[in-house]
Amino acid sequence: MSVLRESASNPTFDAAIFIAIFRMASLARSSRVKVLVYPPMYILYRAACFAYKVDISLRAKIGAGLKIYHPYCIAVGPGTVVGENCTLRHGVTLGNRFEGDDSYPVIGSGVSFGCFSVVVGRIHIRDNVTVPAHGMISTPNDALELRQVRGRGAA
Repeated sequence: MSVLRESASNPTFDAAIFIAIFRMASLARSSRVKVLVYPPMYILYRAACFAYKVDISLRAKIGAGLKIYHPYCIAVGPGTVVGENCTLRHGVTLGNRFEGDDSYPVIGSGVSFGCFSVVVGRIHIRDNVTVPAHGMISTPNDALELRQVRGRGAA
């Protein structure tokens, strides 16, 4: 999925702009001409993070088709892996449990996060589930209780 198509599929202009900048900065970070391209893209990316109060690490692996509703106060840590076609909403946190901890969540494809949901630690979220608003997933048992969304296929 192209950067422009992914951005255009987002519900708000703010989300479209942020995702376009995030994807371009991620591409610049892994580019062969990183020395020339990455510094200005990183500055633009950090300005967008500041403007929207979003902290999605460029080291996080996020699949295509990301949708963000109300792109404010979202945090995604550097070791987090997010599958394709996932949805983040206001206040979502995906990351490690505490400073110095190197265990991050792995999120399947088609996962939808409600407002202020938190997934921290070495957690695996299956495909096509919804993490409820204000949901706190910090142990594998919490993740097992998530229900698959009807009509989206098998996990």
